[in-house]
Amino acid sequence: GKSAPFSRLMSVESKDDEAHRELFRFPNVWVLVLSAFPARVAYGMVGLGIFFKVERELNSVALAGLAVGINAAAGAATAGVRGMIIDRHGMKWPLRVQVPGYALMLIALNSVSSRSLLLTFALLLGLTAPPINLSVRPLWRDVVTEDWLRTAYTVDTSVMSTAGVIGPVLVTTLALSSHPGSALLVASACMAIGGGSLAATKVARNWIPEEKPEIRIIFWRHKALQLLVIEGCFIGFGWGIFDVAVPAFAKIEGVPHRTAWILTAMGIANIIGGLLTLLLGNSPSGAAYSSFRSMDAVVSALIAHHEGRPGLSERTLWSKLAQARRQHRARLLAGGAQLAHQALRQNAQQR
Repeated sequence: GKSAPFSRLMSVESKDDEAHRELFRFPNVWVLVLSAFPARVAYGMVGLGIFFKVERELNSVALAGLAVGINAAAGAATAGVRGMIIDRHGMKWPLRVQVPGYALMLIALNSVSSRSLLLTFALLLGLTAPPINLSVRPLWRDVVTEDWLRTAYTVDTSVMSTAGVIGPVLVTTLALSSHPGSALLVASACMAIGGGSLAATKVARNWIPEEKPEIRIIFWRHKALQLLVIEGCFIGFGWGIFDVAVPAFAKIEGVPHRTAWILTAMGIANIIGGLLTLLLGNSPSGAAYSSFRSMDAVVSALIAHHEGRPGLSERTLWSKLAQARRQHRARLLAGGAQLAHQALRQNAQQR
């Protein structure tokens, strides 16, 4: 009964470990992962850092939420423009200009106390945020071979999720300490170190933007893509409300330190959901990524592997894993429009 799922779990773990070890034997893989990691942690700190700073200075949860909303909206509105700049001019100079500018603005935000300046700097930080993740993804094509890209993207996603867990915990701990101003200062230092290190790497300096094929398909006329965009807007709106509501409610209830707990739990659930999607998913060619065919197989293997451990009952696992998959699918839908657009570009190139 339990030996078969246990063996499958061990087999999958062994294959994954071996694949990851092989991946890190490529030159520059460690460099790419480690150089950008501090900047990714900084991004996990900025939103909450702005919230706690504005709330502390103005004693208003509403204005703190407004500052976070302004920052997020400005970042979303200009993400395409910042990505276009890198496509046209490479990564070297855009990162060398944007990273120190962003780090300095975090320091400036930390030093002001008036409402107009706090909201202005929140806006400017959103408008000028360095595209760290947009810079890292295309570099993988220069670091590993084509057949290793899926593994590389999986590792990169795990690194982003890990940074997204560390950032909220770190910024909440610092913002609620006896030196609350250290939260934004540490975020500034992390951005300067991570963004500067990424810009200084050889692979980033030598990166040449790919030639973009002419796309004759009009993006907005496709019903499926329109639906993805609408779904992404609703999901993004919901996540934006949640990101503000969690620290706001925790502050009102007098337990602001629990903000880090909640966001950390969400980050861990997102990682679990990603792993489940990988275990139960198929490649574009239809081949299964693992020998697991259903959630029941995963649950059975986990129970066989960790039999008798507190909190790992079948009922608990079903509940938590289903929740993690729902959360991960929501994030996938939010990025669905971008993936569909890439598919259209590839089809146009093949034609």
